[in-house]
Amino acid sequence: MEGGYQSLDILLRIFLLDCYINLAGWIVSAIAKTHKTYDLVGSIAYLTCCALSLYNSDLTPMNIVQVKY
Repeated sequence: MEGGYQSLDILLRIFLLDCYINLAGWIVSAIAKTHKTYDLVGSIAYLTCCALSLYNSDLTPMNIVQVKY
């Protein structure tokens, strides 16, 4: 059961990080009055969350690219 709580803890941390990154991007975008920065920050937040979730998973690079028939 320990692994389940640890997974939820990691997901919660990644979710909160995503919220903070997007909030910061929204503030900068509101000040600059442009959506270009918000779109860029959203892309960076997405890539960061994907990278962190893969880093914290049990998958190896071979498992990620392996195709199972």
